[in-house]
Amino acid sequence: MARTLPALALAAGLLALLAVSAVEAAPRRGARALLGDGEDDGSGVSIAIKAFNATGAGGLLGDGPATIFAPTDKAFKKLASYLNLSASDLLSSPVAVDILKLHVVPGAALRSTDLPDGQTVDATSLAGAVLKVTRSGSDVTVGVAGSNKTADVVKADIPFNAAIVHVIDKVLVPPSGTTK
Repeated sequence: MARTLPALALAAGLLALLAVSAVEAAPRRGARALLGDGEDDGSGVSIAIKAFNATGAGGLLGDGPATIFAPTDKAFKKLASYLNLSASDLLSSPVAVDILKLHVVPGAALRSTDLPDGQTVDATSLAGAVLKVTRSGSDVTVGVAGSNKTADVVKADIPFNAAIVHVIDKVLVPPSGTTK
């Protein structure tokens, strides 16, 4: 049976902290891990940071706790290629903000170890959609309710100010027919 995490007020401001300018202006806890330590293997999340900044999604929250599922650069490039778009076209698409909101659970900074082993937890995203988060041993997956696609957490429990960031290998998208 799935458990529901309480979705607190949308007054948390974590996404603004993920803006590229904030990372460049002053060192933040977890920034090096989020940017991938200069790796060129696509495992960093610089595109996710740019996406939150470019779409204005960063201005939706305040400074409270949150859980962020940040897709890797490789995941964004794969989605853009699948849609026959450039990365910049993907970021400027009309549904970009809605897709980014799927990746944020406001009000709770959840570590992978907070999840009960062998169970699925329901977490309401900033978009209002329910995310299904499952931990099996040290493996964690996340997907959008109503979709059969899941993303694997490839880097877990990265502290970033009031949030916990989990880097995932796919961009979460709403189930077919649910975008505006």
